[in-house]
Amino acid sequence: AFAEVGGTLEAQVEEWPTVEVRGEPGSLEQLFLNLLLNAAQALKPGGKATVGLSLEAGQAVVSVVDDGSGIPPEVMKRLFEPFFSTHPTGTGLGMSIAQRIAGAHGGSIEVDSPLHGGAVVKIRLPRAGT
Repeated sequence: AFAEVGGTLEAQVEEWPTVEVRGEPGSLEQLFLNLLLNAAQALKPGGKATVGLSLEAGQAVVSVVDDGSGIPPEVMKRLFEPFFSTHPTGTGLGMSIAQRIAGAHGGSIEVDSPLHGGAVVKIRLPRAGT
């Protein structure tokens, strides 16, 4: 998806720490796939998205940051509504599903769109054993 728009996906860290979360692998894969596809769709030609991982208070925090045009406030309000989409071919289920998967794993998802553009999505999941 990134190559289709002439964009790139990069890791925010050079070496990934080993982090374990408890969950259903297929669902977690779907969660991250939805977020990465959204990031790719938001990019302009030559744009970039980064994925990062940090540890905060017993949680694994995965961030997906893109340098697209950002999310307007009226869209931000409806971002997690099922069947709401700004893409002509979108189903409007990606963010709704992502939110449900994160919640089902005891986590959360938050989205911010800074005034200068782009979007920051953070997924917080409890680390295994916490």
